[in-house]
Amino acid sequence: MNTAVTPVGIENNESSQVVGLERETTLLDLIKIVLQDNALTSKEKKLLIDELRKNNPGSNDRWTYRYAIIALVLAVILTILALWFLSAQDAKQIPDGLVSIGSAAVGGLVGLLTPGRSGEN
Repeated sequence: MNTAVTPVGIENNESSQVVGLERETTLLDLIKIVLQDNALTSKEKKLLIDELRKNNPGSNDRWTYRYAIIALVLAVILTILALWFLSAQDAKQIPDGLVSIGSAAVGGLVGLLTPGRSGEN
């Protein structure tokens, strides 16, 4: 049987029917399709899976996400240390910019660490 992977599902080229998937096709779905195809050799399966992983969108890039969290945590820590240092020096006025940087970093952390709403209204 000759099959092709399409965005909506698996298309059977012999009968031109599409076996539709009820949800969005994910990377894991595509990997399962490759693994279940008996017409491919293990080397071809490995190459296809490697290509699927390389073409994965950046939203699943773990390191970019981690770097953003690390940068925001550092900004929060440095802001706290700066505020503590200024209060220990008996500063007459704490800069509003310093407080706003810390507040924005905390807000960014909350936004990144809060689970996303997928498909809900």
